[in-house]
Amino acid sequence: MTGFIPLSSLWRFTPTDQARSKEGAAMATIDTENLAKGLQQVEACWQAYTSSQRLVEGLAGSDRSSAIETANRDFTRFQNQCQLFYAEVRKRAADADKLESDMARYPHYFQ
Repeated sequence: MTGFIPLSSLWRFTPTDQARSKEGAAMATIDTENLAKGLQQVEACWQAYTSSQRLVEGLAGSDRSSAIETANRDFTRFQNQCQLFYAEVRKRAADADKLESDMARYPHYFQ
């Protein structure tokens, strides 16, 4: 897989007046289009893996060994992409929690 977009560029948290908690405090929001892009990257890795797995079927000898190695590399890419995506989601969720607490603590700064 080539041409991946760094996950860190996929996220944007912004305080908005429309996003409010039950208590009425402003909340950070996630740009859902960017979230979808991150999920699409994970899906692309999964599709590459399943495609390479299908190529293994019906092969024999060195061709089969080569196809299995390719499938294993694709699966490793899928695992890595999942881990990166999950880590980025956790980081951004923590950032959003901190932003919300800062917005509650220092409302004059965010107005």
